[in-house]
Amino acid sequence: MDLDSVSVNQSSTARWSLFHDLLRYASAGIDSIGLNRRKVEETGVTETADLLFEMQVKVTSLSEAGGFTGSNGLSFNNAVEDARQMIRAASLLRAGTLVIYPGGPNGHATSHLRRMLRLALDELVPLAEDLDVRLAIKPVVGPEAASLNFAGGFDAVHKLIEAYPAEHVGMVADLFYLARDCSATRDFPKFMERIALVQVSDLVQSCNGSFARCLPGAGCLPLTSWMNRLEYYRYNGPVELELHGPEFEFLGHDDLLIAVREFQLQHQQPVVFEEETNEDAEGDSGNWR
Repeated sequence: MDLDSVSVNQSSTARWSLFHDLLRYASAGIDSIGLNRRKVEETGVTETADLLFEMQVKVTSLSEAGGFTGSNGLSFNNAVEDARQMIRAASLLRAGTLVIYPGGPNGHATSHLRRMLRLALDELVPLAEDLDVRLAIKPVVGPEAASLNFAGGFDAVHKLIEAYPAEHVGMVADLFYLARDCSATRDFPKFMERIALVQVSDLVQSCNGSFARCLPGAGCLPLTSWMNRLEYYRYNGPVELELHGPEFEFLGHDDLLIAVREFQLQHQQPVVFEEETNEDAEGDSGNWR
């Protein structure tokens, strides 16, 4: 896992255009980017691909497609066709991973929701295979699951996708959700083959019990332990910082990029690991030092 090339998801710098993102990321020494479809569509897919090539920027992911359950207002067929277009865009942009949110329950029975997701994947996987794009479903824990992912946590998503080849259908390990999923923390090694993308932010809990993203080191997550865990299990895929939400409203984007660079520098030390026990896995992250 190369944290020198840690990426920044464009949702972190929402007030900048795609072109501004590319210029400012480069100035901050960041040469990888997680693309946001809104910014790509505003610029144009072909124009974006040209800019990325000219500026020699690597792409770690494209977000997002999905909504197969109708929770975002699209019919099933329209959502599948939209996902096909996004797979083609991901291929043109050299984004190896397309992030998928299946959609919220939207009043459907659980068995029907699972059937819809499988039907969508049956349609999409052959195209993703042909174009060398990996579909990565993002498990969501908490209130957000009501609109983004009916399956919720990591174990449930893992069971839904295990029938598909791991090289074509994987998961996004967003630490903002992963660290709050006790079963995922305990059973983390079994998910490794399916992890297509790791997204990082810290987490802060407000007095009313809600959770929000915050800068690495400013919250309660043991991020160093999580980075060491990924290194120990030989994760060698992309890592993105995804930093957005109420905690960032008054933080300048340039200041945010400084924090990203500090995160890169702080996580370049060798890993010292002691094999965790079942009891350790019930805790925050096992035994790292």
